[in-house]
Amino acid sequence: MASLFSFLPSFMKPKDIEFISVSNLQFANLQDGLIPFHLSLNLRNPNGIGAQLSSLQFDLLIGEKKIGQSQQAYFQVIEANSDFDVKVSVNLNADAVKQVLKDEILEIITDGIVKILVNVNGTASLKKLGMGFDIPLSIRKEITLELKTLLEKIKL
Repeated sequence: MASLFSFLPSFMKPKDIEFISVSNLQFANLQDGLIPFHLSLNLRNPNGIGAQLSSLQFDLLIGEKKIGQSQQAYFQVIEANSDFDVKVSVNLNADAVKQVLKDEILEIITDGIVKILVNVNGTASLKKLGMGFDIPLSIRKEITLELKTLLEKIKL
């Protein structure tokens, strides 16, 4: 089945939102077995028209083990051809984090860092010539954290 985009001239086809970086990584203190984790996704809208970010589904993994997830609705206007930040909050499961750290302790101690895979899926909506389009947002990016920072928060 052909998508709506296949019938549009190439200059009208929306491009995917692009990932630039992750910034402002912050952990809050352990609460009820969860570690509140906040960060900003630095993204780019490569399209010549503005859009509106409407939703994000956010998973964090260490190796193949999911340690946290979040689903958030947004109403964030994105300017045309611009970089923008999206603030994300996710609660990490402290028990899952502890288990992964125990399972991968040799590699983590050797390196002194924990590698966390950030997996983001979402949708931004844009309108052009009276037609609405959903632009997929799909990011898989690995971030690294110092082991000391993580251990201070989960209190092993």
